Amino acid sequence: MNGQWIGIVSGTINGAVILNLDSRQDSYEGRITVLNSVLENVSIVAQVKINKNEFDSNTGCFKGELYNFLPIRQDSIIGNRKDFPASTKDQISEIVKIDGCRIKIHPVPKIHL
Repeated sequence: MNGQWIGIVSGTINGAVILNLDSRQDSYEGRITVLNSVLENVSIVAQVKINKNEFDSNTGCFKGELYNFLPIRQDSIIGNRKDFPASTKDQISEIVKIDGCRIKIHPVPKIHL
């Protein structure tokens, strides 16, 4: 693993985010965990890919995509796609575009879903 970032997420989900990335030839790839601040709502893990040409090392801004979403069940075990609540299962697409930036005042990255 080349890097781990812990921060906040905002958008359709609000809560904490943990991002683990490895450097590949043309991209950064890894896993993202999003812990929903509303405990009754589903938290998720997903694969993440950020192409190196979509990352600005000067500003820390990036664009990428999430895929292979899986729920974190109430017992803290990663479930299967079928474990998503029925209301959530139909709202999660196969691939989600993301963007984010490191904020200079506060070094915690914000990711928008």
